[in-house]
Amino acid sequence: MFSACESTGNFGYPGRITFSRDGGKITCSGDNPFYGAYVTNYDGDVKGSLSAKKIYDTTEVSAVVDDWLTIRCNLYVGTQIKLEAAPNNTGKRRTVYLYGCVDDEDACIKIVQNK
Repeated sequence: MFSACESTGNFGYPGRITFSRDGGKITCSGDNPFYGAYVTNYDGDVKGSLSAKKIYDTTEVSAVVDDWLTIRCNLYVGTQIKLEAAPNNTGKRRTVYLYGCVDDEDACIKIVQNK
């Protein structure tokens, strides 16, 4: 097993977010802004990343993960993470892990979509 998100601490971010099979939008927040972020599957394969075009660029950035999940945030200044999941018509549960870089450590959010 590669990925595990702990809910203790986590810089105020939730350890897990669950979408229904219908998809939808969820906004979460933490105590400190991300300065970069990446998304992996269970095996640790990187599926997407969020990075600024230049250091301290606070423009909203986004990543689309496997055509079903869109993640948006403002790096360096914003503590809100906006997530949008498309409907799940695969018949299988979807799971990815969002790692946000905070203070030289990672906040980890497990994102699940029910089948």
